[in-house]
Amino acid sequence: MAATGAKVDFQQSRPKAASIPVFPVPSLPCHIHDGMPLHIALLEDESAIARSFELMSVLRPHLQRESYVATVLRLMDTGYRLVGLEDGGLRALAGVRTGEWLHAGRYLEVEELVTGEADRSRGYGRALLAWIADHARSQGCRQVRLVSGVRRADAHRFYEREGMVWEAKYFSMDVGA
Repeated sequence: MAATGAKVDFQQSRPKAASIPVFPVPSLPCHIHDGMPLHIALLEDESAIARSFELMSVLRPHLQRESYVATVLRLMDTGYRLVGLEDGGLRALAGVRTGEWLHAGRYLEVEELVTGEADRSRGYGRALLAWIADHARSQGCRQVRLVSGVRRADAHRFYEREGMVWEAKYFSMDVGA
């Protein structure tokens, strides 16, 4: 179901902060339940990022088209990457980055994961999440982590069906900036 093949070093055109781990993203086919080939790739250039706005705004409706590309490019300087699943158009999208904690080691954080409303329950989200897990493994990560809003019950059921477990509470504090 997930991508297979040799590890591919993706040539990064953007400078990276030395302390932020950035992973290479192979552009490889993957397959969903009916064996149909799909394409998963890093969305790095401005046109690809701009093309992802509609899908990302399903999950993040507060985003503004005018500042979206610049925001994603700024996040990329801190290790953030957009990974898209293509099947005759962008069907699923994930914002990910790697990190490391003292208590648990290296992990891949899924900051956004979205499938278009018309494309849900067709295997796209499952294929992208499986690819993310395979990719995390290939990068020496011990876990895939995902933070999800408390009111997203349908998404939580999906994550649990895909083998994720609820293992922590996430706290935040607005500080006014």
